[in-house]
Amino acid sequence: MARERNTGADETDSDGATPMWALEDLYPSVSDLLRPSLVKGASDPDVLIVLDTNVLLLPFKVGGREFSEIKAVFTKLAEEGRLRVPNRVIREYLKNRDTHLGSILKSVQDKASAVLNVGGNLPHFFKDLDVTNPVLEADDHLKKAGRDYVKALQPLIDRMKAWRGDDPVTLAYQKIFGREVVVEYEPNRAQVAQDWKARLDKKVPPGYKDAGKPDKGIGDFLIWLTILEIGNSNQKDVIFVTGEEKADWLVRSGNEGVYPRPELIDEFRRITNGKSLQLLKLADLLREVGVSEGVVEDVRDAEALDFGNLSYVSADDDFTFFDYSTNNGEIRISSKNSSTFDLKFSKADDTSIHVYATGGAKVARCKNIAENEAIAFEQFDSTSRVYTVHTGEVFLVRNSDGSTFAARIKSISDDSRGAPRDYVAFTHRTFTQGQRVVSP
Repeated sequence: MARERNTGADETDSDGATPMWALEDLYPSVSDLLRPSLVKGASDPDVLIVLDTNVLLLPFKVGGREFSEIKAVFTKLAEEGRLRVPNRVIREYLKNRDTHLGSILKSVQDKASAVLNVGGNLPHFFKDLDVTNPVLEADDHLKKAGRDYVKALQPLIDRMKAWRGDDPVTLAYQKIFGREVVVEYEPNRAQVAQDWKARLDKKVPPGYKDAGKPDKGIGDFLIWLTILEIGNSNQKDVIFVTGEEKADWLVRSGNEGVYPRPELIDEFRRITNGKSLQLLKLADLLREVGVSEGVVEDVRDAEALDFGNLSYVSADDDFTFFDYSTNNGEIRISSKNSSTFDLKFSKADDTSIHVYATGGAKVARCKNIAENEAIAFEQFDSTSRVYTVHTGEVFLVRNSDGSTFAARIKSISDDSRGAPRDYVAFTHRTFTQGQRVVSP
């Protein structure tokens, strides 16, 4: 005789915290669990394409050729009736758009300022030498060219400052994203809030990694509910195009998201009567629909440098984005425990950066360190003043008072290699003397 389910004390383990039946609740039916989830491909006319917010923002980080190809692909998908954009994605795009435009505007203004400062600036006593005359003439030409360049830039700067929702990217989306593309999904807010709290408590993907955000990370959940609605109402396979790397969307291998979480595959399959779900980056979508390899790789590079969508940042980690071409590459970070750490960076290339010891602190580079791995400063060499740290690697800073700063480089941009600006982005944790250090 089957035993009735007890909804009382038996629901938790002896520690009172972990549900005994978590896997049973997560995977309520095993009939399809071992069946593969295969989508025919982005070119298949029966597959729907859903776009994430980070995909809509990516054109602000690519060139004109890449943007033209992206527009062409989105337009074709929309004309085929296969493109979908959740209304939450449109809202998030609008929230973040002007920050990206402001960053572009600043980079143009910085170029104008830099050009005005060109010139030889020779010591005054050289000016009386005959051999200096050609140099001085060339210097005058260079300065005039700089002034002409800045003058030519000014209308562009004025135009950018005047944008009010009529920038090239937004105008393109206004034309492509008609009523049949934007999915107006408006669920019962009270019920969704209740469901979201329950999922957060059990860490059911997606979105629980964003629980520390002001909206408690509900944005990813709303997008997920829309994806489920799209698949169910159309009874079709779905490709979700996203730059997501967080562990609540993808099973990770090192610093890379590889497989969609099986919980997502199973939930999508149950809601849609057996349909399949695939997650793709924009570069992979473009490749599947036949865009040239050069454009695909340029978009892939932009995705890798997308600091708005850095790979998984734990709720336990703090995040810093720093333009290391400013303030002599120096930045001071204050921790929650009142410690301060002075860091200094300088340009290496677009996959590594130089990290310096400053003041009485020491710095150490840590190779092959996994996330949340316990480490000790003494394990690593700290005898040098500067270390070159690569993307994905960890570095430590030890203050004279014994406090420790642990950071992992997430992304690096180098304007001398075609990027719009210099920056280093890293997650970090701080520890007081005697605390066990755990890598971000």
